[in-house]
Amino acid sequence: MKPKAIFIKLGITLTLVAILGYMVDFGELRRSIAAVSARALLTAVLGYALTQVITSTKWYVLLQAAGVKCTLARTIKAVFIGMYVNTFCFGTIGGDLVRSLLVSGNSADKGISLASVVADRVMGLSVLAGIGILSGLFFGSISEQPDIALVATVFIVLAGLGW
Repeated sequence: MKPKAIFIKLGITLTLVAILGYMVDFGELRRSIAAVSARALLTAVLGYALTQVITSTKWYVLLQAAGVKCTLARTIKAVFIGMYVNTFCFGTIGGDLVRSLLVSGNSADKGISLASVVADRVMGLSVLAGIGILSGLFFGSISEQPDIALVATVFIVLAGLGW
């Protein structure tokens, strides 16, 4: 990466951190953190790490099926770096682009790698939609509207057949 680009990214990041620092009441933040038990914090951190490893494994399987040569360890590293970029830099698209580039490296697999990220996102969105539809069916908000219940049921069946 060019030094000018690094300087610009660093400047943007520091500016955003400064704005957040100005907006945050650090006394309230300290009290909130102190109220969280160490066990709950550890559980949350381990749970988050586990979900990222599962996501990495799913994406690794996609990459292998597409013929992209990479290791599971490299895929896990790319996912964690991508999540960092999602959180602190350029948003979801930036993180996805970063993880795609990290896995493909200098090879010609960049297009395939990026397509696998898109496929991973579509699968995640489908699962999320399915969870929402099933929740709506079980908890009544969709089942009270027959037309929506029918569309939701068709979606679930088609998603199951496509899987």
